[in-house]
Amino acid sequence: MVMVRYVKTGVALPEDVAREFDEVLRSLGVTSRSQGVRMAIRNFIALNTWRVGGEANVVGVILVHYNHEKHDVDEILTDIQHEFLDVIVSSLHIHITKEECLQVVAVKGSVNSIKRLSEKISGVRGVLNVIPLIVKTTQGNV
Repeated sequence: MVMVRYVKTGVALPEDVAREFDEVLRSLGVTSRSQGVRMAIRNFIALNTWRVGGEANVVGVILVHYNHEKHDVDEILTDIQHEFLDVIVSSLHIHITKEECLQVVAVKGSVNSIKRLSEKISGVRGVLNVIPLIVKTTQGNV
C-alpha cells in the first residue's frame, strides 16, 4: 500500500463561489471541500498541462465551430486536417444551423503537433471558435 502525503494549503473564495462550490459538491455526493478542491486541481492540471508545450503525448478533441458559408472554409479545414494525419484519429461533422457547423476532431500525439493544428485552424477565416479539450495521459504514451 502506497502512503500518500498531503500538503495543507488554504484557499480564499468569495462567499458566492464557496456557496456554489458547496452546492455542486453536495449534488455530486462529494463529502468534503478538500476532496472537491483535489478533484478540481487534478482536472485543472489534466486540462492545462499540455498548453505549456513539449513533446509529451496527449489525447483529446478539438471543437471547431465555424460558418460554412464563408469562402472555402470547409475545403481549407479539410486541407489542414490532411497536413496533420499523424495526430488526427477521427473527425465528426455536426450541422448546427444552415450556416453553422461544429467539427469534433479527435487527436492523439505530441503536444507541439496538436498545438500547431489548433493554431492553424484558429487562423481560418470563418472559424468562430476553437476549443481544444486535451489531457495529458498518466502513462505518457498514447
